[in-house]
Amino acid sequence: MKTLTVRTRLLASFLIVALLGALVAGIAVFNMAKMNDQAVSAYQHDLKGISHSKEANIKLITIGRAMRGELLASTAQQKKSFSDQADSAQASMHEQLNAARPLFVTPGGIALFAEVDQTVAQFETQLAQLHKMAQLEGAEAKQTAIDFALTGYAAKANAVDAKLTELGKQKEAAAALAEAGAGRIYSNSRTLMIVLVLGSLAASIGLGLWITRGLTRQLGGEPGYAVDMAAAIAAGELSRTITTRPGDTSSLLFAMEAMRASLVNIVRQVREGTDTIATASSQIAAGNLDLSSRTEQQASSLEETASSMEELTSTVKQNADNAHQANTLAASASAVALK
Repeated sequence: MKTLTVRTRLLASFLIVALLGALVAGIAVFNMAKMNDQAVSAYQHDLKGISHSKEANIKLITIGRAMRGELLASTAQQKKSFSDQADSAQASMHEQLNAARPLFVTPGGIALFAEVDQTVAQFETQLAQLHKMAQLEGAEAKQTAIDFALTGYAAKANAVDAKLTELGKQKEAAAALAEAGAGRIYSNSRTLMIVLVLGSLAASIGLGLWITRGLTRQLGGEPGYAVDMAAAIAAGELSRTITTRPGDTSSLLFAMEAMRASLVNIVRQVREGTDTIATASSQIAAGNLDLSSRTEQQASSLEETASSMEELTSTVKQNADNAHQANTLAASASAVALK
């Protein structure tokens, strides 16, 4: 991990944070989809089932109200009106039951609906008989019809009411289960999301500390301090010592301090070399002056020697001339002596 570059660390950290965010978002979307499915299922199967069963029960009550009106009506027209109301309510009840039937798909629901169909068929048999009895005239016939309405018809109507109520309760129980399931999904999702968010937060903080620590170790201090020290060195301020952490032997600031110390040493050596060169130059200049003076003296001596040599040459020449004359005189004397 220590050999990773800053670029690699940053990319890895941002990638991990992005993946954690995507994971949190993905789980949130998945759980929201599950809760949405639960809500849709509860509405499509349970709430609609409750609604249709309740509406069928309302139509049953409407049939009973219309039949009471038909029994109490005093004219044929009134009886016909109440009879039509009962028939319309009966048709609507069948529509509601047919709409509810596909929503009861469990074995218990299918069995319960079979019982409802059987009970409704028995009720409609009593209803048809009551319609016939309500059309009869006379006090005795009317009383017989009323007695039948309060006994046989009422018993079957109550049976249908009980079965329709049972249908509604079954769907209410299913809706309660769906609500409990949605609650569990919510609770589990909330717990998981809290854990993931806290984990992501901890991971983000950890990655931030890791990157900061790595950069600080590589720099050896704050970036601003490193910039100031680099600017000072660039400006030639080599007297400012760069402060590093204890035990730091590999950071940028440590390298800059080593460079500064090396530059100070180089400058000192250059200055010492310059002083040495200046001293040597002074000595060479003095030697040159001495050599020049001696050269002038030697030139003067050479001139004197040359003058002496000229005088010597003249003397030698004179001596040679004198010797030649002496030799001539000697020869003359010798010739005279021979004579």
